[in-house]
Amino acid sequence: NNLWFGTIANTLCLVMEGLGFTQPLQTNTVVCEGNYPNHVPKDQRGPRLFMYNTITNQLQDMTGQVQAAAGTPSPGSLLANTIGIRSAGSLGDVVIFGGISFGGVTMFAFNGRTQQFIGAISFDGNGGRPKYSNIRQWIVVNNQLYVGVATGGASGIGGSTSGQILHWIGNTTNPFQFENVGN
Repeated sequence: NNLWFGTIANTLCLVMEGLGFTQPLQTNTVVCEGNYPNHVPKDQRGPRLFMYNTITNQLQDMTGQVQAAAGTPSPGSLLANTIGIRSAGSLGDVVIFGGISFGGVTMFAFNGRTQQFIGAISFDGNGGRPKYSNIRQWIVVNNQLYVGVATGGASGIGGSTSGQILHWIGNTTNPFQFENVGN
C-alpha cells in the first residue's frame, strides 16, 4: 500500500557543472546558480526520502529519521553527501534506497511494515566493502531481490566501467547483505 521514492535536486545543473559550465544560468524553465567564482557546487541539495500511502493519499517525508539517526558514519552525513537517490527496491519488510555520492554508492534502509529507519551504508571501498560507482534498477524475480551496480569510473562513466548484478540476501537486522551473481 506504500510507494517509497527519493529525490535528486537540480539534476540538469549538476550535470552542466560536471561538464565544466561554471556560470549561472537562467531560462524560462531552469535556474542554475553555477559554481563561479569559487568552483563550489552551489546547485547540490541533499536528497529527500518519501513514503506515499496509496490508500490514504498521504505523503510522509522520511528524511528526518535518517538525519536524526546515530551511527558511524552518521546516516545524516551519508545522506547529505549523497548527490541523489537513483533507485529503490523492496522485498518482505525491507525497503532500500540506493544513491550515488562523491565517494561511491550509498544505501538507506527502512522497515516497510513499521516504517522505521534501519540503517545506512556507503559502498566506497572503505571498511572492507566493495566500491560501487553507480546504482540503478532493482527487480524482484522468483521472490528474490536484485540490483545492478557499476564498479568503475566516476558515477559509472568511463572506459574502466564494469558492472555487477547483486542478489540481496539481507534482512531487517542486516539489510546490506549482498552476493555478486553476475558481472
